Amino acid sequence: MEARLQERSNYTREEYIDLLESSSRKMEYHDGQIVMMAGATAPHNRITMNLSGLLYNNPNSCEPHGSDQALSLPAFRKYVFPDLMFVCDSDEGSLYDDDSDRFLVNPCLIVEVLSQKTAEYDRTEKFVMYRSLPTFREYILIDSRKMQVESFYREDDTTSWIIQNLWLPEHELTFHTLGKELTLEQIYLRTNLKPVDLFKPSESLPPA
Repeated sequence: MEARLQERSNYTREEYIDLLESSSRKMEYHDGQIVMMAGATAPHNRITMNLSGLLYNNPNSCEPHGSDQALSLPAFRKYVFPDLMFVCDSDEGSLYDDDSDRFLVNPCLIVEVLSQKTAEYDRTEKFVMYRSLPTFREYILIDSRKMQVESFYREDDTTSWIIQNLWLPEHELTFHTLGKELTLEQIYLRTNLKPVDLFKPSESLPPA
């Protein structure tokens, strides 16, 4: 989702929490700055809904959290709202960074649905920040402008990542931490997005 920066850059955590509780809009906290989150496109919302329904029950009994659940990134003093998260090791420690259920701290799997304005940020800076979380081991990026999915997965005791790059309806995406597979056709159901030939020159994409 698109983000819009507020003017001040010295908000405290307590001020942010007060604003978050009194606001009807979603907002992130970026080391003193508050960023208002704009709405998403229809394909973005459809993809998120498809995933939520298809992955809610999974063989590994990982607990899903939607885009209204904030995530704490203490190493960067940030609170963000990923599109979808799954917690698979809830018995290994606290789920949240305080006594409330406001800020999650231990997701294993994070899914981001890419838009025109967030794609580069989600692939680069955000991925770096997510890797600061000890429990994080799988990252899935789903494009909302074309049929294309990138997946990154690492075993618990390694620093190497296994990468999948998928772009055809019949391609199967493996959700390693969930013990589940989905085809891109299932993920993109009712979005009207078509496959893109990755071996041809880049096609122009509509804004999202």
